[in-house]
Amino acid sequence: MERIILDKLNWDLHTATPLDFLHIFHAIALSTRPQILFSLPKLSPSQHLAVLTKQLLHCMACNQLLQFKGSMLALAMVSLEMEKLIPDWLPLTIELLQKAQVGQSD
Repeated sequence: MERIILDKLNWDLHTATPLDFLHIFHAIALSTRPQILFSLPKLSPSQHLAVLTKQLLHCMACNQLLQFKGSMLALAMVSLEMEKLIPDWLPLTIELLQKAQVGQSD
């Protein structure tokens, strides 16, 4: 029954959410730069992701930020976190931008 209603409303349940992108970007960041969490010795990668998830949920509650794509919100969240944690954060952000195929118009 629910599926029929969703089909009538043209909802796509397989659309990626900002949280999906956050998980992907976080995994890429940690796999390419494992030293990211060295400055946070008391946080495991999953605890760090939980902190970022909470921040992302706060962003998604802000109406002004809903105009941006979910991938952009997640990428901005990861980029800001990397800027705080590692000195060479910009190349990582550029790499994530390329993988996300985000252009200047986005």
